[in-house]
Amino acid sequence: MRQASVLDAITEDADRLSLRLGAADKLRVEQYTTAVRDLEQQITTMPVSGCTVPEAPTADRNANWHVKMKAFMDLTALAMACDLTRVASLQYSDSWGVHYGDYPMGDGLEALADWSDHFISHKLDDTDRATDLDGLDRGQAQQIADARVIMTSRFKVRRFAYLVQALKNITTPTGTLLDETMVMYISENGDGDSHSRTNMPIMLAGGVGGMTNGRVIAADGAVTGSVHGGILNRFGLPVSSYGDPDGAPLTEI
Repeated sequence: MRQASVLDAITEDADRLSLRLGAADKLRVEQYTTAVRDLEQQITTMPVSGCTVPEAPTADRNANWHVKMKAFMDLTALAMACDLTRVASLQYSDSWGVHYGDYPMGDGLEALADWSDHFISHKLDDTDRATDLDGLDRGQAQQIADARVIMTSRFKVRRFAYLVQALKNITTPTGTLLDETMVMYISENGDGDSHSRTNMPIMLAGGVGGMTNGRVIAADGAVTGSVHGGILNRFGLPVSSYGDPDGAPLTEI
């Protein structure tokens, strides 16, 4: 019934109404019903690959977070393709609970083992550090700690690229879903060791609002609110400042 034409449900009412209308109003009703039928035909001829019911995830609830995150990304792309939602947030890690014990990365001393993001990001001097580096020479330990942060950061960027590609794979009447979307990749800290929020790299992808990609913006002195303010302006929601601490929107976005 949900796939049937909406006009089929109102045929009798429309016929009764037509008997009571003058020529001009009857023409308006006919134009309206014709427009509805044309729209329905457009919808039925649109690509439906992005709105098919997805297969049940192969991973069980006890599978590692890295596998489950891919499933979340696939579901997000499908939900947006079917216009079930237009906003989605994916938090890859609470820093404490996500580790790499069941997703081996690194060799030798650089191997991540089952240290979580929290311990990896605190490097050497914090209480919540990866203690397997304590017995090494300070210079060597620092080098390995830095390499581990880079390794996990690159891993998550690859997951971000997976989401971007999933959106790009879904075609729309005007291009791809990525063309109609803005995707933001951001961390809560610029440096996990000090919890500082300076020098925070943020990545944006997509073409919403005519955004130009392939650029690097040196936003010296800006706060994260400046980034969000610039994004809001791209979506046609003008703001003069945003966030706490607030910042003037980045016009370069």
